[in-house]
Formats: sequence, structure tokens, C-alpha cells
Amino acid sequence: MTDDTGGYVDGPRTVSLHDVGGYNLLAATVIGTDYTALVILDADHLHDGTPMTDPQCRDVQHEQLGALPLDVVKRIAIAQRRHRCGRPTESGRPCRNPVTHPGDTCHWHRTPDQREDHP
Repeated sequence: MTDDTGGYVDGPRTVSLHDVGGYNLLAATVIGTDYTALVILDADHLHDGTPMTDPQCRDVQHEQLGALPLDVVKRIAIAQRRHRCGRPTESGRPCRNPVTHPGDTCHWHRTPDQREDHP
């Protein structure tokens, strides 16, 4: 499949988004003379002369316009948090040692029978 701007839709690297609600959309790799782009295409407009992609992103208004919104920064920070033991220490504060899964205990807070299960 090609479009009027010279891009080629690479069929083996294209999938329909029908199963996730994109009834006429395709996730595709478009190959041009000097670019390769991952794009979402409207299957209804593949051959009507509408450009599939603009590799220079000339008309994109949402790209790099400043700092991320605070709610996005918070979501990223939460996603990067490590799980911590959380058991009370001698000082009464929660233990900050990293653990693999939420609710796990660190090496210092495991009981002897738990130490056999977890190296």
C-alpha cells in the first residue's frame, strides 16, 4: 500500500486495531525515502490522497511545548517508586529497604522460616 506522499505501508508490520475499539484504524509502519515512522492510520483514507504521516511533524501542536503537567509528573513518579518493606524499625519509622513485591518483608524483618523460602 502506498500513499501520494511516497510512503509505503509495510504490511507485515501493520495490525488492525479493531479488537481494541479502533474499528477502522491500523497501527502501521510507514516507510518513506528518508524515514520510517510508526503511525496510526485511518483505513478509510489510505488511498484518497490524504498524507499518512509527516515525518518532520510540522503541524503537531502538542510536541515539546514546555514542562509536563503536574499530574503527569506525579503519575511518572508513582510508577517509578520501588516497593519498600514498611515494617516498623527500632525507631518506630517504617523500614525503607526495597523489596520485590508489595507486602514482602526485607531480609532484616523476615522470620527464620521465611528466610529459608527467600534467599
